Amino acid sequence: MNSRSIIEVHNLTKIYHIGKKSRDLRYTIGNIITSKNKSYEKLLALDDISFNVNEGEVFGIIGPNGSGKSTLLKILSRITYPTSGRAILRGRISSLLEVGTGFHHELTGRENIFLNGSILGMSKKEIKSKFDEIVDFSGIEKFIDTAVKHYSSGMYVRLAFSVAAHLEPEILLVDEVLSVGDMNFRKKSMGKMNEVASSGRTVVLVSHNLGIINNLCQNGIYLHNGRIIKSGLINSVVEAYQNSYKPDISLSISKKSKYIEVKEIKILSQTGGGSNIISCGDNVKIDIEFNTLVKIKNLLVKIIVRDHNKQTIFSCNNKFYDSIFKEVPKQGTIRCQIPKLPLNTGEYSIDLFFEENRKEIFKVSEAVRFEVFAGSYYSTSIMPYHDRIFLVDHKWSIE
Repeated sequence: MNSRSIIEVHNLTKIYHIGKKSRDLRYTIGNIITSKNKSYEKLLALDDISFNVNEGEVFGIIGPNGSGKSTLLKILSRITYPTSGRAILRGRISSLLEVGTGFHHELTGRENIFLNGSILGMSKKEIKSKFDEIVDFSGIEKFIDTAVKHYSSGMYVRLAFSVAAHLEPEILLVDEVLSVGDMNFRKKSMGKMNEVASSGRTVVLVSHNLGIINNLCQNGIYLHNGRIIKSGLINSVVEAYQNSYKPDISLSISKKSKYIEVKEIKILSQTGGGSNIISCGDNVKIDIEFNTLVKIKNLLVKIIVRDHNKQTIFSCNNKFYDSIFKEVPKQGTIRCQIPKLPLNTGEYSIDLFFEENRKEIFKVSEAVRFEVFAGSYYSTSIMPYHDRIFLVDHKWSIE
């Protein structure tokens, strides 16, 4: 056992029992009357997982939806209990889970600050000493004496994070809720989590934003179907998650015309390996492996990137750079390089077109599909809302 471990998770398993709908009406009515022989199905949310978190580190938990991340944090927060196994936490815990937990909706912001401090075992004097700092950080001082049921989700999250981070817990558990806050507040929150960790306290962070995870965390785990797929240094954990995601890369229609055959299309991220999962800001290469079936000259290659609604986002064309391929070998690979991919998170597809002397000789729609995950396009790793398609490099100044 590591003497510095502040969290120890041993063989943790969580099973939920979900009521199943009966196919027989008479049987269903009988169950209602007798309350006997109810049919359930088991959902294995966590499957025998074990890991340690060291004191004073930011620990990341990543994985797809339904992998067990939130269930794990609820067990660590003592909101729910495991079916088997145990979790040992050495210190005062503050949790920031989904929006709507942790506050009494009928109480004001001020009253909820004192309520949360009391739950953490703080005296009224201790809470008062932190009160102004909490309110100032949250930025909602005008509404501090308003019942929180009237708060917007952004106001709620700002106050909830400020309370959780400033009331000096030894362990801070955060589950994705920072995606609700505005950009400036998310930047402040990331700085605060680093401050919490540098003061010797511990942060456990669940997020889909791989850029934030990479920048903030030292170690972590990758969960899938309730099991730990990878644990250890956060870079290797994130890489394992990215490499495990393999969307369908097959061409959706014929790969061959009478002029040219496209054998394979690969999307390569900056790590160098073929992968259809890319992070915002990655340097991306698109490789098109081909065979010519006739002699081709003056080849124009066009790539159109579309979103999940089939809307055109942007196109790449070798004509733009006066680099039409005047001579084309019998076989080879055409490469398109896109530095610092400017796409926000989401699913995208690529249409591919070949032209010879302005005559179309090959066309395929949805030649390849790929997904963009949150990354480090901006130095802060803060991402705009999902409905913003493009990320634009820019600078600010004031004179």
